[in-house]
Amino acid sequence: MPSIAKANDKFRTALRSTWISSPADGSLLVSAVPTNVPTIVVVGWNTAFETVFSVTGKSGSTAADYALTGVVRLRGYVGNLAENSTVNCLNNEEFFNQYSGAIVTAEGLKPLIYAADAGSTDSYAIVLSPPPTSYALITGVSINFKANTLNTGAATLNLNSLGAKTILKMNDQALATGDIEAGQIVTVVYDGTNFQMVSTSAVSATTGVSVADEDNAGGSSTTSSTFANITGADVSVVLATTSNVLLLASVQAYGNVDFAPYAIQWHDGTSVIGGPMQISLRSSNPRTTVVCNTVVVNATAGTKTYTLQHRSTDNTSSLTADAINTLAISIPSA
Repeated sequence: MPSIAKANDKFRTALRSTWISSPADGSLLVSAVPTNVPTIVVVGWNTAFETVFSVTGKSGSTAADYALTGVVRLRGYVGNLAENSTVNCLNNEEFFNQYSGAIVTAEGLKPLIYAADAGSTDSYAIVLSPPPTSYALITGVSINFKANTLNTGAATLNLNSLGAKTILKMNDQALATGDIEAGQIVTVVYDGTNFQMVSTSAVSATTGVSVADEDNAGGSSTTSSTFANITGADVSVVLATTSNVLLLASVQAYGNVDFAPYAIQWHDGTSVIGGPMQISLRSSNPRTTVVCNTVVVNATAGTKTYTLQHRSTDNTSSLTADAINTLAISIPSA
């Protein structure tokens, strides 16, 4: 049965005309019709002619033209059913067994919450059965669909022709290209205004995070009283889109110094990024490691070069620094 059959209390009538079994009539002509359809009726109950039918609709306005339509014989007597045979709506096994198939089993549940997409690029469309009558009635319900196309940006879902609704991710963010792939199973929930995609996007949370440049053996430089580049301690990144760039550096400074103020910083060729990291070096520590980490926020697309610089205002001629590690990691901005 395509839909859940509904019960009808105390419905009883009779056939106005003989029902022909071959070829099977699609209607039962009756003297009265039930309130609820689709339903299940029994003709000739408790007789040798007892036959059970599913009914999808009804027609007529008087006892002279009432009919039960969309009739399909389910079981029972095989043959014609005579005029004046009784027609009842009973709580028979079909009423109870339908719920086992429709609710308990995955097969019965599937058409309520899943369908394959039949829309076009960025305009997904599915049909559930039985169909929801409004979006308001399914607010908070998980809906699943298999996308047939890759999204190329903002996208919508149209459910049973109720109208296209925007699909958002992370509550209120528009989809990016590739968040939905062709063949992907997508889970969405209607929030009263839009569909929120609650399944993982095809572009994982870490996609786009890359170690853009790494120097594990940077050069050495003696310091000066003003900031100067540390030889071999620059990193370059190529950004496909606006990104945040995490810059990491470790420097070992050493020399015949005592309480010499020493500082390192990142520079993008135009300005200092973040600010310098400064310590005091002592001759009792032959090598002191200095760490300078900072973030470039919303760097624009293109090739970017970042240089590590250092400075010491005392004993510059006897102080040397080795850049032992410099690293850049790019993360596309949300």
